[in-house]
Amino acid sequence: MKSIKHVFEQVTDYDNLYKAYLNARLCKRYRYEVLRFSAHEETNFGLPPGKSPGEVKKNERVSNKGMPVGNLSSQMFANLYLNELDQHCKRTLKIHFYVRYMDDVIILSDSKAQLNEWKAAIDDFLQTRLRLDLNNKTCIRPITLGIEFCGYKIWPTHIKLRKSTALKMKRRLKRLQEQYARGEVTLERAMQTVNSYMGILKHCDSYQLKRAIFGEYTETERVDGWFYLQRDSEKIAQAQQEKLNQGNESSGQ
Repeated sequence: MKSIKHVFEQVTDYDNLYKAYLNARLCKRYRYEVLRFSAHEETNFGLPPGKSPGEVKKNERVSNKGMPVGNLSSQMFANLYLNELDQHCKRTLKIHFYVRYMDDVIILSDSKAQLNEWKAAIDDFLQTRLRLDLNNKTCIRPITLGIEFCGYKIWPTHIKLRKSTALKMKRRLKRLQEQYARGEVTLERAMQTVNSYMGILKHCDSYQLKRAIFGEYTETERVDGWFYLQRDSEKIAQAQQEKLNQGNESSGQ
């Protein structure tokens, strides 16, 4: 591994994976399981060019294009659809150090020129065969800067949580705190979210981050983190009153 100096990273996703013509193409390739699995799926989930799922209202989505976002079928469809890319990279381009999970791709090489050549070939294959484009965050850089993959930043000696992932986690936990204080979520539901994030942190070097958020309580040390779950009677009453007011407005209309 010491001879590998550069990495080609498809660090987020393919720019139009969720608005490609997946329905007809997937059904043509995998007629039985996909048709049966997607029979009860919502069909209007395609996205206009340059838009992300959070920016597009449901009534503005394109029918019979793209694939569902945020559920198990999207994971299955992405793996099925990008199988052709895997085969092309391994069998045709003969790339040895090739890794893909969903729409995250990592390619390692000791030659930056070789990586640029592969990148051009992959871009051409995606456009002509799969009607996809590489995301503008796709890059080639030295592995000394770390490899961003699946929400982590990876070095030979350690693994860190990617900054954007850590920021999203903090925002989600703060929102969860507020929802719990207002009585909008149960303790069981809140702990499911907390345990999910603890599982993410378990797979990287996150001692300081975890300590700052959740604190540390041992026989010799007690450090309070900023995250805690506590009901607030005033906020619960306020939330109930807001809900009552909304109900009155709806009945008045």
